[in-house]
Amino acid sequence: MIRILIALVMLSEWAEIKTDGFRIMYQPGMNNFAKMIAKKAPGAKKAMESRLGQTLDQEITIMISRSQEFSKIQPGYPPEWASATAYPEQNLIFLKPLARADIENYSQTFRHELAHLFIYHRLKGHRVPRWFDEGMALVSSTEFSFERFRILAQIGLSGKFIPFEKIDQGFPFNNQLAQLAYLQSQDMVGFLMEELGREKFQQLLDRVANGEDFYHALEALSGLSFSELENKWSHGLKYRYGLALAIGGSGSLWFIITLLFLMAYVSKKRKARMKREFMEYEDYISEIAQQDEDEDDEDKPDSYLH
Repeated sequence: MIRILIALVMLSEWAEIKTDGFRIMYQPGMNNFAKMIAKKAPGAKKAMESRLGQTLDQEITIMISRSQEFSKIQPGYPPEWASATAYPEQNLIFLKPLARADIENYSQTFRHELAHLFIYHRLKGHRVPRWFDEGMALVSSTEFSFERFRILAQIGLSGKFIPFEKIDQGFPFNNQLAQLAYLQSQDMVGFLMEELGREKFQQLLDRVANGEDFYHALEALSGLSFSELENKWSHGLKYRYGLALAIGGSGSLWFIITLLFLMAYVSKKRKARMKREFMEYEDYISEIAQQDEDEDDEDKPDSYLH
């Protein structure tokens, strides 16, 4: 399948960049964006190998297409709001750059899709619930944000969330509901990491990689059914996020905001370096800004969506 796809895009005058472990295919006019991805990809791969303890020797193919062709050239059917997708069994990533996206957003989006490939190989292709796969990818690729804190705090205060059983059946095609599903998945994986501890969490991955059912392995290691874990997670949200937001007027919330500003200040040099590395991005935006200006707002990439 992947060879046929590459052959077709080569016939349609796509260009190619090969770098350490990556083949980047892109349409004419997208060379600046392709160069940026080529520059970041090897470092992102090394970081993912270190974080997940999984090496990936196979070549990874990245397809960068214009908005009109993004869905057409894929083997699957991505939702309208998607700006990137991954097909781990084929070591294949699709990216749809938009003029409205910022540099850091795309760096995070690419890392998220790359994480899906590593998770797939870490589990030797064995299936896990959709929420666990997405949650693992987010934990492995994203950073803390106040927006994430705010939404989870609202869940904690209201007690209303999307049941994980429904998320496993399929992520919502509605943008806002999809964002909520992603955030829940990320926080649940973080909760399980804390609940099990590092050693048992790695045992969970090992047991799934050896073919054991995910929920069976999780219950054996935690001593709780997933329904009990889900209740414990949702109840804990109230104390981990909800109460801090509820009493924010007395200073807790302002402390958190101040802490976030300090974190932003510490990362200022890192962001400045990233911007210098991606100076060519402005040229790319100029090339496609006119093309994308009429697109629907739902096509706007989101930090937690892919």
